[in-house]
Amino acid sequence: MPAFWIRRDSVAAAAQSDAADEQIIARIRLVLTVAAFLSAAAAAPQPDGVLLWLLGAYMAMALGLFLAAEAEMRLSFQRALHWFDLLWCFLFLNVGSFDPGDFLRFFLFAILSAGLRQGFDEGAKIALVAATGYGISTLNNLSEDNLSLIFVRTVFICALGYLIAQLGEQRLQLRRRIALLRALAQPSNARLGIDHTVTAMMEGTRAFFAADRCVLVLGAPGKGWTVRTVQAGGPLAVPAVAIDPDAAQPFLAVPDDGTILYRRRRLARLLPAHPHERRHWRPHASLPCERVADLLEADNFISAPVVLAEASGRVYVSRASQPYTRSDALFLSQAVAQAMPVAEHVALLDRIASEAASNERQRLALNMHDTAVQPYIGLALGLAALRLKVPPDNPIAPELDALAGMVQSVIADLRDFAGSVANRAQGDQAESLCSGALARLAVQMRERYGLTVRVDVQKGMELGDRLAAEVIQIVREGLNNIGKHTAAREGVVRVRRADRKLSIEIDNVCAEGAVGPFVPHSIRQRAAVLGGQVHVHRASSATAVCVEIPI
Repeated sequence: MPAFWIRRDSVAAAAQSDAADEQIIARIRLVLTVAAFLSAAAAAPQPDGVLLWLLGAYMAMALGLFLAAEAEMRLSFQRALHWFDLLWCFLFLNVGSFDPGDFLRFFLFAILSAGLRQGFDEGAKIALVAATGYGISTLNNLSEDNLSLIFVRTVFICALGYLIAQLGEQRLQLRRRIALLRALAQPSNARLGIDHTVTAMMEGTRAFFAADRCVLVLGAPGKGWTVRTVQAGGPLAVPAVAIDPDAAQPFLAVPDDGTILYRRRRLARLLPAHPHERRHWRPHASLPCERVADLLEADNFISAPVVLAEASGRVYVSRASQPYTRSDALFLSQAVAQAMPVAEHVALLDRIASEAASNERQRLALNMHDTAVQPYIGLALGLAALRLKVPPDNPIAPELDALAGMVQSVIADLRDFAGSVANRAQGDQAESLCSGALARLAVQMRERYGLTVRVDVQKGMELGDRLAAEVIQIVREGLNNIGKHTAAREGVVRVRRADRKLSIEIDNVCAEGAVGPFVPHSIRQRAAVLGGQVHVHRASSATAVCVEIPI
């Protein structure tokens, strides 16, 4: 049975569930050990001193692990504890004088703890090692009378261990599926737009199925077809790319209401006749599926129909290695049904916000031209008239020329900014490359304030257009504050992504004098709109403004 995984930090309840499992395992270990110790101590006619010493040491370890589990402590070796339990079992078998059958419960406990922690693969390994070790350890007492008993007990460990491991795997899969459905029902940050939301959903689905890529093909009558492709380590927001109908056709050459399961190296290519008849699978023509597999560069994929607002299409989850199962394909349909209403809601909010923002930008650009640009133009004309009255040999002539140049530069900046505000839509890709835009901003700061800025953006991190624009505005405001309100002439900008958060740090270096407590008002407002927070770290000669935005 395949084992799937999902990022532990994607669902907060995962750590709590693990802690509860560890408490259960620790309690069972302690109860079994105490019972075995009491049984060994009461053995007649004379208790085995070596065995009692080993059981006492194991009981002390079990008590310590019990106390740690009750305190919800995370131990570095916690996920390998079942191997230590198995090692103690072998010590009991080979050192003590107890009946080997009395220690079967310890073997089954080790298998149980492995299955609960890591699923079928680890549980099956423990079961196999336990059965082999039990058989070898009991060979010294081999006789015609107990040969059949040893064989039965060995088979019993294998069979029951396999069942326990399967149950542990099913429990883990159920918990991971619930975690994925919960994550899909709660978009990471709806303020960042539909592209970010859909990309986050696709990335969560891709990670859950351990897939190489997740592809979403959508189209609507009269609006053409689009495709999104999400791979590991990709950008936070993948925009929909328009494609020709001929390019989209191979992905749609399957029944509209069918859930597809394709395995190139198996004889069966299966799909259900109807989405509600999930127990009735039937073969499907392999040629269209093989063509899709070639396009996806994968040997195995699952696919489900998607309906998003007025568009419809299919989502494909593919990988080149381990085949998927029917259960995987059916769960993909459930995940899509869970995610699409949330995506439609975010798309509606995004459309409303985009239209409102576009109207507000137009009004803002006009107001900026009337209230900011026009006065500077008047100032420039006044300076030009004053300069005509000043002879060339006057000492203030160069200063007037420099002042006039600064005014013209400010007018050009204001006009450029007003034009970008009026023309840039939310989905434009004008500043999609965050690192390049920040590098240009660093050059502007050096020319304007003489401020040397070092930009440090995490390698391989790509932001969506909307988030990149917000990051650039936050950094611009922070650097302007350094240039205007401090004596610092060095700055550092760091952009990092970790633990589902985007971290922006703006430092000034070698500032003169201590800085009083403050929080930049405009940066705090921008971060609050995105659901983030601002922290200011002050030192004797430097200040760092840290912005954290959930993604």
